[in-house]
Order: sequence, then C-alpha cells, then structure tokens
Amino acid sequence: MTWNFFMCLSDIRFWIRSARSDAQLQRLRSEHDNAQSLDLLYQERKDPWGLDSPHFRYQQIKYATMLSLLPSRRYKRALDLGCGLGNLTRRLVKHADQVLGIDVSHVAIAQATRETTEQRNVQFQQGDALNLSRDLDNGFDLVVIADTLYYLSPLSDEVLQTVRERVAQLLVPGGILFLVNHFVLNLDPGSRWSPKIHRAFRSAPDFTAIHESRRPFYLASVFEKSKG
Repeated sequence: MTWNFFMCLSDIRFWIRSARSDAQLQRLRSEHDNAQSLDLLYQERKDPWGLDSPHFRYQQIKYATMLSLLPSRRYKRALDLGCGLGNLTRRLVKHADQVLGIDVSHVAIAQATRETTEQRNVQFQQGDALNLSRDLDNGFDLVVIADTLYYLSPLSDEVLQTVRERVAQLLVPGGILFLVNHFVLNLDPGSRWSPKIHRAFRSAPDFTAIHESRRPFYLASVFEKSKG
C-alpha cells in the first residue's frame, strides 16, 4: 500500500476543499431537503469536491485505480448511481457500450449533460436512489455506486437495506455491482458509515462478494448478482 498521495500541496488542498463542501452541505440541509441542498451546493460551487480538477492528483489516480478493479469484461449497459457531474460516468465508456448517470440534483445533471455532448453513448437523468423508475429494472449488467450512499439523508440501516434491494432489481442475473466509499479511519461521518455500507451489501442474499480492496483512502468492493 502506498501513501505518497500527500506529497504535493494540491493533494492537501483537495481534502480541504472536500471537507468544506461537506460542511456547507450540512448547513444547507438544516433548511432544505437533500435534493434542494445539493442543487444549491452545485449552484454555489461548480465542482464542489474538485473531482474533475487536473490540479488534484489524488482523485485522478483514484479513478484509474478504481476502474482497474472492475472484472475484465465488456458491459452492455452500465449505471453510475449518484453520478454528480459525471466525472466517473464518462470514464465508464471504456468498459461499457451504453452508460447512464443518475443523480438526485437537477443542477448536477444539467451540467453533466452540457459537458458530455460528444459522447453519444452516455446519458444523464435526474432520479432519486430511493425512488427509481421500475423501467430500469433488469436493465444493467454493471452498477457503480461510488462515494454516494453516505450522502443519503437521513441515512439509516433501513435505508441501506432499501437501496440494496433496489440495486439487486436493477441488475441482470450475473451482473456486477461496484461499490466504492471514502474511508479514513473513522475520522469523519462518511468514513464511519463506509464499513457499514459494505457489510450491508456483503450480507445480502442476492450478492456474492468477489473482490474487496482497501486503498488510500477508500474501500472498494465488487459483487456479483446471483444467477439463480
């Protein structure tokens, strides 16, 4: 395991920026629901967490490493659930024929759509992970949920179970779920939820864990949906 991500000042600025955006989101939630809070955050900060900034080496390395953990196959249709501005969604085209990004924020989806005009096999739509259209059922052989679930509000064990069951319905038999969550020694609310999130999916009867990896500074798990 390598820990050289903080060798550059830009890496430290990335974490400071992310922490400030998380804190701002929490303040907004005191007056607005989750979707409205995220809309306001994206309006005030075009790229709140700096996920697409070339100045932040850590996130670009993380994307490349994450995608290398996917089972080596060509996917017909992939879903990036909680896609935000589509930074990861656009990278998934190297692995899938069609990619759909869904996020609860209208503002994020509008911006992602504007920035993806040249990739015709990528689409975006607004949607709530807890209330997705049934038209999406059995529509994907890859579902990616990266740094998303701990932003559900309110988050509880019951909410996790609901999401887990819904994701199983989205996947075709034998489909792959790729779950990634930020994790830094339980130092922040997201890190405290991350192990619980992965355990919730690992205990699901519909999923078999085929790979698990702990990286600086995130957890990554690959699950396969039962073919039965």
